[in-house]
Amino acid sequence: MTESRFPRAGRVRQLQYALSVLDLFRPPDRTELSLSAIAQELGLSEEYANKLLRHLEVAGVVERGPVSGAWRLGIRLAELGGYAIASLHPWDEFRPPLATLQETTGFGGLIAVLSGGRAVFVDHFRGTDRALGRAFPAHATALGKAIIAEMRSGAGDDALAELVLAPWTTRTITDRDRLVADLAGAKERGYALEDGEFHEDRRSIGAAVRDHTGTVVAAIGVGAPASRLPDEMIDEVARAVVAAAAEVSRRLGAGSLEALPPWRPVVEVQSVMEPPLEVQPAGASEAPSAKPARRRPRAKGSSAK
Repeated sequence: MTESRFPRAGRVRQLQYALSVLDLFRPPDRTELSLSAIAQELGLSEEYANKLLRHLEVAGVVERGPVSGAWRLGIRLAELGGYAIASLHPWDEFRPPLATLQETTGFGGLIAVLSGGRAVFVDHFRGTDRALGRAFPAHATALGKAIIAEMRSGAGDDALAELVLAPWTTRTITDRDRLVADLAGAKERGYALEDGEFHEDRRSIGAAVRDHTGTVVAAIGVGAPASRLPDEMIDEVARAVVAAAAEVSRRLGAGSLEALPPWRPVVEVQSVMEPPLEVQPAGASEAPSAKPARRRPRAKGSSAK
């Protein structure tokens, strides 16, 4: 019986070793491993490592190459991974990291997806799969810029072509070359910053989220008045945003199953924000309209008696 090989007291340790075996295989350089290599990596004897591998082979999660004889991951793992992705309600995976982000920074978390050159921000959910929100200019929001900055080159070029670089404030980036440079900086930092580009007195920070294929599908972030998000806080808050985005990506299985179709998040647009007809400088107020001249009252005519 197998119990004699693995005494009950050591079952947890055996499970840890078995999971460690699976974690050794990493493409492209570690798709197959010999018994001796596996034993050496785990610090086990070859006899003990062989027992572990035989049990995993029965479960279908590892197998031996028919030509090389080396060990590799089994097809059963791909099947299980597919089941895991199919059972996900992706929008639900945003909630715990966003709650942590709000607790860490004190700012409410934001979610947005890119659609037609606009960043569609999620306002609320109805059920597990339905999201509703408002559409904002992608080039003037941190979350919109975060998504475009991390897109693959072809998709990023297509997204840039859809943008209408209208001014929303005096600080909105309306020059395409400047925007491309700004996006390159965001990609290098790992997050995008919007500083008075949509609203003169507001800042926001956003970082991209990837799905199981590694495709950028959304962004999360925070926004606040500039007085609550001063220069000295940006780095700290940005680290929290990047960590939250990485956790959402992890929960979505980022890059783990590239062969499967990507997740295509849809947010039902309830309203679209339109640019102002005239951009006013910060602190400027509209000139008061001239009061219409008061009409002189007509003299009352005397009645004939």
